[in-house]
Amino acid sequence: MNSRRITQTCNNTVIHTRRKVLLARDALLADVRRVLADLLRHISDVWTQVTFTLLFCQRLVYTLLRRGLSGIGDVVELTAKLIEDSAASYIISNGGWVCHDM
Repeated sequence: MNSRRITQTCNNTVIHTRRKVLLARDALLADVRRVLADLLRHISDVWTQVTFTLLFCQRLVYTLLRRGLSGIGDVVELTAKLIEDSAASYIISNGGWVCHDM
């Protein structure tokens, strides 16, 4: 096998591996979204849903950190997207995120 063919084989392997990793990540995020949606169906208060989503995803980040895994940025993006999809209109119509002076 010549060096050109070896390089091409290595490149193909890297590309294939990256695709598998991306697909696995997307599948994991879809699973997290599904599980969280199933849990949130049992919570009627929107603010409690937002809090639960934040805490659930926080625990997921802690687990990733503890295991030395990557994907924290994906979890942060997913958390923001979940809250945006499920509660943005409610949050906006109820004053948004307001900081009150103590």
